[in-house]
Amino acid sequence: CGHDQMALSDYRGILIDHPDIPGVKIFPTFSPAHVLMVPSTKHECDSDWRLIALLQQKGKIEYDKTEAFVVNSLDDLQAAIDATLQSTDEHVVVSIDMEWHGKHWMDPEGYVRTFQFTAAVGMGVVVEFYDENKNPMLDNDAAWAMIRDFLNHPKVVIIGQNVISDGQWLMSYGIDIREKVIYDTMLAEHTINPLGPFGLEALTVK
Repeated sequence: CGHDQMALSDYRGILIDHPDIPGVKIFPTFSPAHVLMVPSTKHECDSDWRLIALLQQKGKIEYDKTEAFVVNSLDDLQAAIDATLQSTDEHVVVSIDMEWHGKHWMDPEGYVRTFQFTAAVGMGVVVEFYDENKNPMLDNDAAWAMIRDFLNHPKVVIIGQNVISDGQWLMSYGIDIREKVIYDTMLAEHTINPLGPFGLEALTVK
């Protein structure tokens, strides 16, 4: 845009007004040359082009409006669990995800930083065990016990992305979800489209 103060990381993937031409919108994304030099940006670039395709088809882009309810107390966690289980349906389909520090669940320096779940479109719960500086945010043992009872509730069935990885972490906290999982988005994509991509961001946009 000719404005050095505009960082691509601040505007990539969203429609913004052109800084110099009134009424003109621009959609910043990576250049093909950059993607060739930095292959790790390919999935983000692919997501941007899917959004551009949606814009051409529908005349607008519908961004994710999910609200995240951050939990860092046991009372808030219990309230979120109770609200999720209030459904009168025979089963409550719960989507789960986790963010962890470390290479894998056996990493001696590894730990789960957040556990996310949702059972309703537009609302997600983020259980924050540690902040970004590894400061504990709540009683871990008590919180994991509550999550174990929640995920083992007779009404709950689970979907996720690459659930085996989350399942290994959960198993290390004494939570076995193998009999509860009904759908894995990554495995489903492998079946439908063996060439990928299989990342969570790309599948979310798709």
